[in-house]
Amino acid sequence: MPDRPMAPHLLALTSYRGAGMPLLPLTACTRLLSLDGLALALAPGGQDAELLQHSGLLSGALEDLQRVQGQGPTPEAAQQSAMVLIPDVAAVATDRWPGLAGPLADLGIAAVFALPLRIGVITLGVLTGHRTVPGPLADGQLADSLALANALAGLVVNLAARSDATGFLDVQYSDLYFAEVHQATGYLATELGIPPAQALVRLRSHAFTHDLPLLAAARAVLLHRLQLDNDRR
Repeated sequence: MPDRPMAPHLLALTSYRGAGMPLLPLTACTRLLSLDGLALALAPGGQDAELLQHSGLLSGALEDLQRVQGQGPTPEAAQQSAMVLIPDVAAVATDRWPGLAGPLADLGIAAVFALPLRIGVITLGVLTGHRTVPGPLADGQLADSLALANALAGLVVNLAARSDATGFLDVQYSDLYFAEVHQATGYLATELGIPPAQALVRLRSHAFTHDLPLLAAARAVLLHRLQLDNDRR
């Protein structure tokens, strides 16, 4: 464990014995790693990343954008169980994540660093940091980021195995960042008589086509301001 200012936060994570997911020290770690934001998302087996907690003004928007497009550093880190370090978004080959660089620049995100949370060969989720100016993580920052990802992976495993947890990680459904997306997906599936997976594709397609955050499209559906019929209009 690094003997630096990150050490107390890592110790707190590795020694936590509570029943539910604690408030994570992401804001403090963001500052210590010279980042502009951090996001912890669960993505067991490479599934869509489910954002649990985040810091910074742009982290939620970054995860939303990647979820709309189904591509980016976070999904790639989850699916490949490997680090995805992008010190300069503008320098990424256009065929790696087609159509993503422009929206990232529009958000003001210039660098992204996605680290998988792994226990052995099992990927549990992704820790994603970003900066609004380009530049790599220094060696010490990368080491601390990896230590943080490892501590979070251990926390997730311990919480999932805890006998007094009432649900996976004891996280309330309503506390999930994308809770309204799940609600809108269920509503569309019922209204249109289609499988939930297809309803989610319909919602994501609308958000992508109209350059909307996925959460904005979901809220419009739930408020009955948006109708997505079977004619795909």
